Amino acid sequence: MKVLSTLFCLFIVGCSSQKVLQNQAYLEVDEGLLQKLQSEALLVRSPASLKALEDKEYSPRRIYFKALYEQYLTYTQLAQTPEAIEHCPAFHQDFLEAKRMDGPLISRHLKQKVRETEAELVELCEKGVSANYYKFENLITYHVKKKAFHQNPASIFSLLKIPVFQNMYELKTAYGVDINHSQLIEVTSVNWFTSYLDHHKIRETSLVRR
Repeated sequence: MKVLSTLFCLFIVGCSSQKVLQNQAYLEVDEGLLQKLQSEALLVRSPASLKALEDKEYSPRRIYFKALYEQYLTYTQLAQTPEAIEHCPAFHQDFLEAKRMDGPLISRHLKQKVRETEAELVELCEKGVSANYYKFENLITYHVKKKAFHQNPASIFSLLKIPVFQNMYELKTAYGVDINHSQLIEVTSVNWFTSYLDHHKIRETSLVRR
């Protein structure tokens, strides 16, 4: 996790003159940019309740598992590490449908990430839930329905405590891997989070070209 924290600090701080918001883990965000993106994000509808979502084709558990497993497949590709999970009884269909995201082959710093993600996936496949999944469930149940959550730049710190959002951030900003977890974003209504990642990626690319 120290590597992840370091990557957060390296990539989330752009050359900005706007106010920087920092949490206790020394993760810094461009508060001005995030406030702008949050104000522009139109919440078309409130997130559905957990019960309503469970009745749909894709429940929060399936959404969480598939996002995490696709991230795992991507990390194994980046780390050039063999995939160790061969079957998943609890999420069989999502396991078969999951696809890795295209990215460069980079082996350094990622084997520990693969092991950590793999351990949670094994737990999900066996039990259907994990400690980190419950963080995701709490996010849906108690936070994303509140307008104030989507208007507070500090809310990004709550997202980044959950592995699927940590991984989205790291894969996008550190390795240039395009993330498309549309169901994950729909169920949490945090399109401002993906917009923030896109803006930072654009900024970093333009800085490199100069």
